[in-house]
Amino acid sequence: MICLQCQEECATTEFFAGSHVCKDCMSQNAQPVILTIEQIRELASDTVRQTFTMLGVDVSNPLEVQRDFAALRDWRIAMAGVRNKTTMVLTGVLVMGLVSAIVVGMKEYLRGLLPPQ
Repeated sequence: MICLQCQEECATTEFFAGSHVCKDCMSQNAQPVILTIEQIRELASDTVRQTFTMLGVDVSNPLEVQRDFAALRDWRIAMAGVRNKTTMVLTGVLVMGLVSAIVVGMKEYLRGLLPPQ
C-alpha cells in the first residue's frame, strides 16, 4: 500500500485518521493528510476491488458475480433442506428401532410369563 504522507510503497501502511500512513510517518508525528470526498471514494473503490480480486472474484463483470453468489445461495439453501430431511430420516430410524426393541422385549417378557404348551 502506498503511504499518503511519504508517497512510498510500504509494508507497514495502516489506516490512520482517514488515510493510509506508514508507521515511519506516524512515528515522526507527521500530520494526517486531509482527503477530498473524491479521493476517499477512489481509495474505497480501489480497496474493495483489490479485496474482491484477492478473493478470486472477477470485479470486471458484476452481473456474473451476482449470478455466482445467487448460485451459492441456492446451493446453501438446498444443502440446508438436505440436512433437515436427513435429520428427520435418522430420527425416524432411531425411533422405529427403539419401538421395535421395546415390542420385541415385551413379546419375550410375555412369552416367559405364559406356561409352556
